[in-house]
Amino acid sequence: MEHLNDRQLFEVLEQGNKEALSELFLRHYDHLLHYGIRVMGDRSQVEEAIQDLFVHLLESSDRYGEVIYVKAYLFKSLRNRLLRHLRHTERRKIRESGWRDNSIDITFHQGDLKNGESEQFEIRKLLLESLNALPWRQRESVYLRYYNGLSTREIAEIMGVANQTVLNTLYQALKKMRKFERLQNFIGYLLPWLLICFSVC
Repeated sequence: MEHLNDRQLFEVLEQGNKEALSELFLRHYDHLLHYGIRVMGDRSQVEEAIQDLFVHLLESSDRYGEVIYVKAYLFKSLRNRLLRHLRHTERRKIRESGWRDNSIDITFHQGDLKNGESEQFEIRKLLLESLNALPWRQRESVYLRYYNGLSTREIAEIMGVANQTVLNTLYQALKKMRKFERLQNFIGYLLPWLLICFSVC
């Protein structure tokens, strides 16, 4: 199964093949877990949601139709499950915080960036600060694009928006980061750092 790409595995999965399901699980579990924890924060709940997702894939393999972007499909499915859970269990908290449907409050951490030289620590610190100052939709778009290596079309599918919206969102994010006051001295390094410092797999 390792020689098959994701779409081919999904086609085999439609026949109820558990080996294909296991291979997809192994390929995407780490990224799904990392993303899920960003969405919810509760590791055990995220792990349970991922397991439920893959059980559902096996049980309803004849009903989900053609999937073009498999990784995006998995991210979107997990995202929807976690958001439904949040809506169901945290209604009071949502009302009090002004949380909006479909909003993902991702925060970036040092662990999201590859380790650099000690003299580059200040740039990395400011980069994280500028990332976390972005609006939630821009943070999620940047996270999906640069940490997970997803295309803008895949991100559009996950977030339920048009591809052009994702392009505009990423553009606005980079534009805001370039205007981040404390990064002005390092502005020439910003884009290369954004492109290479994430641990994209």
